[in-house]
Amino acid sequence: MKIALINASPRLQMKKHEHTVTSLLLEDVRRLIRKGSQHEFVEFHIKTAYPGEDMIRSILSCDVLVIGFPVYLSGLPAHMLSAMVAIEEASVWQAKEIMVYAIGHSALYEAAEVFPSLHMLEAWCERCSFNWGGGMAVGAGISHDQKNNVSDLALGRRRTYLRRLTGLTEAISDGVPILNAGCTTDASRNSFLRRYNRMVRKRAREMGVVPADIKEES
Repeated sequence: MKIALINASPRLQMKKHEHTVTSLLLEDVRRLIRKGSQHEFVEFHIKTAYPGEDMIRSILSCDVLVIGFPVYLSGLPAHMLSAMVAIEEASVWQAKEIMVYAIGHSALYEAAEVFPSLHMLEAWCERCSFNWGGGMAVGAGISHDQKNNVSDLALGRRRTYLRRLTGLTEAISDGVPILNAGCTTDASRNSFLRRYNRMVRKRAREMGVVPADIKEES
């Protein structure tokens, strides 16, 4: 089975050792799928409004699409919406069955902000005649970023995340649909926010921002 891992984050990875939260989540997907079965993986990074004919053709040649994306203001990134339109137009000539799964993440502690985007992707699948396989909403996405001071919240506190992700990857391997599910870090909300605000203050100082101009999350 040919599986496309589609990174729809607009953020660029300037160096090989740099990773976005989206790329880290997709790497977790790939790692867990590989544990139980052998598949061919193809990676794509959609970071512009039009991916190009070659990329669209390659995406549509896959049996399964796993789309990873960040959520901004409770919605999909603008460039991703445009790319979805381009893929939809090309899918008119697509005859093969394609199953689509998704994993979206939000900077907010709660995962609820991601669910509207999963519903949008499900509706898009219907327009493209794709099969919607289900999605996973990840709250406190920044806690998966190894470069942040809040990253230690993920160490030993990702049990819920890994349990949900295992369910998603098993469904991908078996080619069956599942219900949308959400999770966040196992750390308490207050603990996460303290670390998150500490990171924001540190970055602000590095950028020369006056402390009085910093609005903390609560």
